[in-house]
Amino acid sequence: MKHFCYTFFFIVVTTFYAFSEDRAFLDLYPNHGSSLLSQALLKDGILEITENNINNDSVKYKPNLIPPLETQTIFQKRKLGFLIESVKLIPIQPKNNNLTVESILYSLQKIQRLKGRLYHSYTKNKDIPLFNNAYRIESLQSQKPIPDPLSRPTQVQNEEMFLLLDDANFGKSYYKATIYQHDKGLIYTLINIRTLNFGIIPVISEQNLIVSLYIEPLKEGLFIYGIAGAEVPKFISSQVHMPSAIRKRLDVFIDWLVDGLGQ
Repeated sequence: MKHFCYTFFFIVVTTFYAFSEDRAFLDLYPNHGSSLLSQALLKDGILEITENNINNDSVKYKPNLIPPLETQTIFQKRKLGFLIESVKLIPIQPKNNNLTVESILYSLQKIQRLKGRLYHSYTKNKDIPLFNNAYRIESLQSQKPIPDPLSRPTQVQNEEMFLLLDDANFGKSYYKATIYQHDKGLIYTLINIRTLNFGIIPVISEQNLIVSLYIEPLKEGLFIYGIAGAEVPKFISSQVHMPSAIRKRLDVFIDWLVDGLGQ
């Protein structure tokens, strides 16, 4: 009987611990109330685009993390022509998806699954592949393709990858992706390491496009906070609405991440 009590106590405590690890959305936004939660649950979530007088004060929706998210360096290193900030809460059921930090990391590692993902082109009035090809490479110098991992990681480790994305608009594009653990989630950052060109016209110089996502499993589902921006020459921004172009890519990356959780 004594052995049974110890066993029962152990099961209760470990089960409680396992289910109490995940925070709630309002833990990340304690001062905003439930109205922000309802907005984040919408299909497009919360989306804020700023195109004038951009600085660190333009960031409005940073979640309450320990340590706080560092965004100052984004503005110190580049003069952004626009800033996109998004908050999404995707109500994924844990019983249908292994919603853990390890499963999120594995999804972010599956670069080849970006190939062929569709976005809506308003100029062509149809859905077309955003990336005609996508894979990680050894380095910019060798560009030797590296296969995606075949097994889910058992623990989270910091990772740096070089990616080649054959973009429908920008052609062959080269990026550095970094993944590291922060608080109870992951930060995924993508920076272009070669100039992005629209045909023969350079539109974004190297390291002047940045996309950063903070991703965490919450009690209500998958939380994704995104911030993206780029330094764009004025004559380019007058011809092409770059915030729309980058937002489409941000949406494709988020859909790619979510779809990969079920793999």
